[in-house]
Amino acid sequence: MIAGRMARFDGMRWDVTGDLVKGPGSVGIRLAPNHTPSPTHLDIDLVLDVDRPGDCVQCFGATTEQALRQGVDTWATVTASTAIELLTHQGRYADLRAGDADGFPDWHAIQGPIVGFGRGDVSVLQQWILANPLMPALAEPIRADLRRDHLMGVKVLFGGTAGDETCEVRVDGRVSEAAGARLSGLPWPRPARAAFARAFFLLVHREEK
Repeated sequence: MIAGRMARFDGMRWDVTGDLVKGPGSVGIRLAPNHTPSPTHLDIDLVLDVDRPGDCVQCFGATTEQALRQGVDTWATVTASTAIELLTHQGRYADLRAGDADGFPDWHAIQGPIVGFGRGDVSVLQQWILANPLMPALAEPIRADLRRDHLMGVKVLFGGTAGDETCEVRVDGRVSEAAGARLSGLPWPRPARAAFARAFFLLVHREEK
């Protein structure tokens, strides 16, 4: 499923070799051990040279296969798109943020599309993110978790209803409690029925001063 979905990016070739989906150059994708009891949860490692930002995605569908296909598609749309943009520099799959007000201060960053899901109106969360960019809002707590000057993946997942909220920020695959608390305190809309938004940005390197 992963190799087939990745091949839709510019028709690139992705081959399955053992537990690795091998792409162009030194890029590859692995499934990590599922850290949950759910058969419709995927832990996906995107391997970019020395960088290995782990990621995970909860899948939804009427059957296990449908759920896994939906999860792979969501991960590819939100997360893998940043890696493809880094490789191709075409401006087709993700947005380059370099020194603009919507980016991560003092960093070159690539942000993938924002995906919404759930039973409620997901568009209100997507619209809120467009009006209130996440990178500058979360930059301060995320800085404490940056371990190098290049290629750091940041996953953001939030949503739910008032009193039953999810606010998760992972930096290089590790949960950032401080960034999650900052996200929880932001005035994003809490719909009556549960809705969630997922975003990912790749910090490429620090800006030269």
